[in-house]
Amino acid sequence: MEESANKIGPAIDPEMTLLDIVSKYRETEAVFRKYDEQAGVCLCCQALFDPLKTVAERYALDLEQILTDLESVASYKIGGNHTGKQQDAHIAVDGKKRQVDPLKSPS
Repeated sequence: MEESANKIGPAIDPEMTLLDIVSKYRETEAVFRKYDEQAGVCLCCQALFDPLKTVAERYALDLEQILTDLESVASYKIGGNHTGKQQDAHIAVDGKKRQVDPLKSPS
């Protein structure tokens, strides 16, 4: 049995465009904003129609880490543990753990 068949949670695929990801899991926009500084551009402005895999390659980003961060934030919404109370998610960018509030728009 393949590993992906055992996976529970959101199905974010490296071939999905940033638009597909943000449209399906709105809270992932905060993750992309956290990677903007590392990429040197606004990812949602410059690469919205590009597949995640292509974006990671173009901007020298760690694809596996981005997938982990996106799925972590997206699974908050669909994981069944949403109580209506704010919970924090964390992502690592440039080796630093940063806090992301998936319910709040970035300032």
